[in-house]
Amino acid sequence: MLPEVIQTSRLALRPFRFADVPEFFACLQDPDMGQYLEGSGKPPTREQTAHIVARHILADRNERCVWAITIDDVVVGAITISFAKEQRIAEIGYSVKKPLWGQGITSEAAGAVVDAAFAHMPDLQRIQASIHPGNAGSIRAAAKAGLAYEATLRAYSFVHGEVSDEVICAIVRSDWQQSQDPNR
Repeated sequence: MLPEVIQTSRLALRPFRFADVPEFFACLQDPDMGQYLEGSGKPPTREQTAHIVARHILADRNERCVWAITIDDVVVGAITISFAKEQRIAEIGYSVKKPLWGQGITSEAAGAVVDAAFAHMPDLQRIQASIHPGNAGSIRAAAKAGLAYEATLRAYSFVHGEVSDEVICAIVRSDWQQSQDPNR
């Protein structure tokens, strides 16, 4: 099981609380936040945000772990890791509010989750991210977190009523272990 709280130099990744709804709602109001996500592409209402937070709180941590990304206990985004194949493969997803884009917040959070997942789950062999090819910032964040580009899957997803390609970036346990070697 992954830790409930993961601390980095700037961030605390912690479980969502119902009190986070207003801050998370504010994060999600910029239309650019949802431009590469499945769904309508429109920012969620406060009620929809409350339902999202409730799903995050109630998630079965054996299947999906979700953390609020916080700076000084203010919610600035979210990060999720979902498990498949008897917890040997995981998919990571993340979002950070737009004013913080380009500041390394996403890659710091993703790198911390990758490290925690491999450190706490000895059977885990692979962590991947599926990213819209137009989302260059997310692709860069994945790379900075150690996930290498593997492929572009053509016509793989459905985003805002359109068929879309998906970029797959991933890291496998052996590559992560090499990156942890201080003699490297």
